[in-house]
Amino acid sequence: INGVSGAEFSVVTFATNSNIDTGLTSMDTSKSIIDALEYSGGQTNTQAAIIDCRRELESAPEGNVKYIVMITDGYPTQNRNNRPENPCESCRIEAKEEADIAKGLGITLIHFPLL
Repeated sequence: INGVSGAEFSVVTFATNSNIDTGLTSMDTSKSIIDALEYSGGQTNTQAAIIDCRRELESAPEGNVKYIVMITDGYPTQNRNNRPENPCESCRIEAKEEADIAKGLGITLIHFPLL
């Protein structure tokens, strides 16, 4: 990443809800935001996070390589329909559907589960 000039990053956090902590910005700004994050608890709304990431990447210039790097501590247990369960099969299915939409738009997803 250090050798990539002009790269931009966005930080999206998620638990029960998803939040765009910063739009596309420099690596240094993104790293500062990540360093200041604190665990908030809550469900795991993977679907909402992928939607927010995808929408944020839509504002990136055409031709840019687009990635979603998802770091999560669990399986999806919440979705946009606000139906928390554990295990939540509909949450998993809806997160996969959103991932497939992102992939169809040329976005590469990299998933780091911290289980």
